[in-house]
Formats: sequence, structure tokens, C-alpha cells
Amino acid sequence: MVDLASTVREFKGSAPVAGVTDAWYWSPAPGLHFCGTLTEDGSRLLQFHFRGPGDEQMVRSITAFARAHGAELTAADPIAAVSGFRCEGRPFDTVAALAPVIAKPYSYERPELTPHVYVMYPGYACEFADGQTEAETLAKERFADPGALDRKPVPFVRMRFRNDRTGAGSMGDERGVARPDVLWHELAELENSPGFVEFENRRRQVWRVEWDGTYRVTESAAPQAAGSREYGREELLAFARERVEG
Repeated sequence: MVDLASTVREFKGSAPVAGVTDAWYWSPAPGLHFCGTLTEDGSRLLQFHFRGPGDEQMVRSITAFARAHGAELTAADPIAAVSGFRCEGRPFDTVAALAPVIAKPYSYERPELTPHVYVMYPGYACEFADGQTEAETLAKERFADPGALDRKPVPFVRMRFRNDRTGAGSMGDERGVARPDVLWHELAELENSPGFVEFENRRRQVWRVEWDGTYRVTESAAPQAAGSREYGREELLAFARERVEG
């Protein structure tokens, strides 16, 4: 059995995190920072890394949160997201953890550690979907660098669309993971354009938008369901942002 505590203490520059049980900080190279904490039974390590200047407050905050919520975070399959996180000076409200089979930490240098290490990062509640799948978690549209401490929220969106005026459209009949700015752009472009935009938020709610002299929104993927409402452009964009960012 891997002794995770002894292993982490041996990492280059490893030092205990003040005030957090079984938590350490280490920096293997200038500008590269790691921290982590063990679950209460010592069998798993919740680890976070970031680049740039050090941030002692983040190190203490995320390790303390992970220590308190270890059972929830290590239930990741493929990802767990636990809200209620706070760090002074940072706007994050959630901590996410990736299962070892997704993150694959230490798969080259220390493969015996990989099954025991969950990679976590701070985030925002709007970024994580109910029942999030492996493909959604790994989609390249999600984050350039989830560990960046200065990043803005990237709300979860799935969408499909067709615009007969511009010739733009998505591939296939399924909604795909997209960046929110693509949704805002295609909603605006739908004006005076035959076609549609269909989008899904993190709660798996779906709306379909069509143009017939005004924006018409149906609160279901099925156009015949539940009736529809008419919107102007700014009203529609505000409506979509509220559903996606909320």
C-alpha cells in the first residue's frame, strides 16, 4: 500500500500547510505551485496546482475545504463539484475534483500514485452540469487552464444551431459542448435569419430559439411543447445569460 503522507513529505520543497491537518505545499520549480491534503483515512490525496506568483491564502483555503469535503470530492465519477468554497480576494465559489482515471496524475513518473490522487481546482457553480459525463468534462471548449487563479467563469453550455443566412451551423442532431460566447454570437446572428438555436444549461434545461419577425423562445427541445414567448434581441440575450450563468 502506498504511504501517501510519507510520499508527499518527500516531494521537493514540501512543507506543512499551517492550520490544516495532513496538508502540504510544495514547489518543484519556480512559478509552479502544488498543494494537497489527504482524506481522513489517508488513502487518497486531493491535489491542486497553479502557476505564477504564490498564493498562501489560496493554498490554505483550498486544502482546508478539501479536507472538510474529502468524501464528496473523492466521489468524482468522472468529476465532483462541491459548492460553498470561499477564498479571500478570489471570486471562486466551488471546488471540483477529477477522478484519477480522468486526470491521470503521475502516470509517467510515479504511476503507483495515480489511482490515489484526485486533481482539484477552484471554479464556479455555473461551470458544472448535473450528471456531467467524461466527454463533457474533457471537452476542449471547457477551460484553457482550469487552475488559473485569475480566470473568469466559463458557464456550462451545450448547443446546436442552424443559420440559413450565414450558412453557419453545428454538426449532427445532438447538442455539443460550446463556449458561452458562441451561444451569445449565434443568438444575435439569428435575427432576420431562418434557422434556430437550441441551448442547454447545467441543470439540463433546454430552450429553442427561432426567428419569425421576432425572437421566439420555446422552453423545451420540442417546438410543439409548452408554448412560446417573443423577445427582442437584448431581452433575449439577458434571458439566455440568466439561464446559463445562474
